[in-house]
Amino acid sequence: MTRGWNHLAGVRRWLVSLILMAACLAKYQPWSALQAARGITITSEALRVAHNLSRSAKFADPFGTLPTGSTAHLAPGFPILVAALLKVFGEGAAGSIALAWLPILALSLQIALFPSLAKMLGYSPWTGVMAAIFALLTKPITYEQWEPHEAGLLIFVLAALMCRRANPWLTGAMAGVTICFQPIMALVYLAWVLLGDRRRIAPLLAVPALVCSPWALRNQLRLATPEMRDNLGIELYVSFNDCAPYGFEQSQKHGCFGRFHPNQNLAEALAVRAMGEAPYNRDRMRKAFAWIAHHPRRAGVLIAERIVAFWFPPNDRFPEYLQIRKRRLFFFWVLTLASFAGVWLSLRRRIAGAPFLAALLVIYPLVYYVVQFDHRYRYPILWATWLAAASLFERFFAHAAAPLSPDVMASINEPTLAFPGNPR
Repeated sequence: MTRGWNHLAGVRRWLVSLILMAACLAKYQPWSALQAARGITITSEALRVAHNLSRSAKFADPFGTLPTGSTAHLAPGFPILVAALLKVFGEGAAGSIALAWLPILALSLQIALFPSLAKMLGYSPWTGVMAAIFALLTKPITYEQWEPHEAGLLIFVLAALMCRRANPWLTGAMAGVTICFQPIMALVYLAWVLLGDRRRIAPLLAVPALVCSPWALRNQLRLATPEMRDNLGIELYVSFNDCAPYGFEQSQKHGCFGRFHPNQNLAEALAVRAMGEAPYNRDRMRKAFAWIAHHPRRAGVLIAERIVAFWFPPNDRFPEYLQIRKRRLFFFWVLTLASFAGVWLSLRRRIAGAPFLAALLVIYPLVYYVVQFDHRYRYPILWATWLAAASLFERFFAHAAAPLSPDVMASINEPTLAFPGNPR
């Protein structure tokens, strides 16, 4: 092995990235969608809004029961992206194929960029290669109806830009786009800004605020709320009640979800239309808090179950065809445990990206500990699990490979970036 391959730089790194991307495409085989000459099937609020946006230029009517008017039930990023696809490819077979390719391309780009973005985060590019292999072995489901892989790609790139201390105007713009896809990232991004160079704080905060402000202003004018997304009240309402289980699929299986959510319950949809979306959400949030106050023990059990499910997802799927092989699920649980140890070890080693990974893994899941569990909720940060786990195994292999040549050891232990605030 030459020194160039040891350090995985330049053309060699991009060659490896292309191989990883090809492997991901081969695993998911998005070209199989070419054989299905069908139109787009709409089952989610996100696609319903995107469909309305492409047809009538209205960001409205997210629920399948009846039209409820303008909405902030969803963040704007994904519906706008899908609406643009529908404008270009239509709602027939071509649009269906484009929609099927979208999450697979987003995940493939994540996997292809692992060597480069791992280096930007302070790890060896080969650690990124190992993380990409973990991703291929895990093979998460790709969702056409939702945005987890698209959001994951944006979060991954944003983390690398923050760690690398890239141009603050570019980083701020990327942060704004990311928040438009996943508003939860606003808190994570604020933590990242505070972890970085305080001299860059003005553009890092001002630019994403400018990117998001048109949407916040639109919501204030039309819905009387400046929130990027206003659905927390609904989600808490369906998550804390007398029949609520820990997860969304279990709630669907037992018919609980349909009793409380306007997407399936006509009376609730009528209440949204009569009260207005923002007042409705505030009212349902009050009801959820009242239920929690009267059932503290049951609420605590539900939260504990959702925390466990977020990190160690069960195979209790509904419908049953969503179940995965037990070996793959066990492997995923092992990677999760390894990622915890990997973050801890990276902090001890003062890897530049370690504080950013730690902040992401601590802050991002907080809201998902209280709402009903769904497997896709963790997908936007799966890359952090794969990378942190790979960093742990990389250190193990480094110790096991102690007799190897100095070049190999240098490539494994090469410091690529300084820990924030502590230049090497």
